[in-house]
Amino acid sequence: MRISSPEAWSEAGQLASLILFPHPPTHFLISPRRYTLEVSAPLHSADRRATTMSTIPELVTAAQIYSRNESMLAKAIDSLTAEQWTTRPGECSNSALWILGHMVWARSRGLKLLGITWDKPWLHHFERGSKPADPSQYPSSEEVLIAWQELSATLPPALEAASAAAMAAAAPEPSPSFDGTIGGMVSFLAIHETYHVGQVVYLRRLIGHERVAG
Repeated sequence: MRISSPEAWSEAGQLASLILFPHPPTHFLISPRRYTLEVSAPLHSADRRATTMSTIPELVTAAQIYSRNESMLAKAIDSLTAEQWTTRPGECSNSALWILGHMVWARSRGLKLLGITWDKPWLHHFERGSKPADPSQYPSSEEVLIAWQELSATLPPALEAASAAAMAAAAPEPSPSFDGTIGGMVSFLAIHETYHVGQVVYLRRLIGHERVAG
């Protein structure tokens, strides 16, 4: 997707800044029927200390990125219609539904690295390298959103429970891990997710919705 206008470049910079350099997290809830965001007040400092994910530096950063991704994605899918969920801007492009399903698939891979098995019978439709298929072959956006919510609840305690020894272990090969370790792979998956959240944001703009940042 080509970015041609100064306004689009400005929004891209603001989006990257918001995701990669997160402010204190907020609680959120995606409603699978309305695709809206409900945000509570920011956590107070005492609450933030109580909800620290881990003392392992790369996991602290990964947890913050995952949290901000969730918040930004909730805004990006707000008010999408059933038709817009499956809209593809080009033959070689993916829909918002596929991208969300792919992020669900990637989070399931991250949980597996952390020793937790999480699966859905339709995940293979969204794995890396899968080809776009007829929308009738995919689960509904409601079902994929419910899966996303399940993972959003499962991932934080999994990161919190991870040990330094486990994170220093070698990642399975072939692996895009930053340093060849499980911890480096978890960090890679967080950045990988941010990339796909950005895709959903641009899809939202392409089909006529308002911006989500700035």
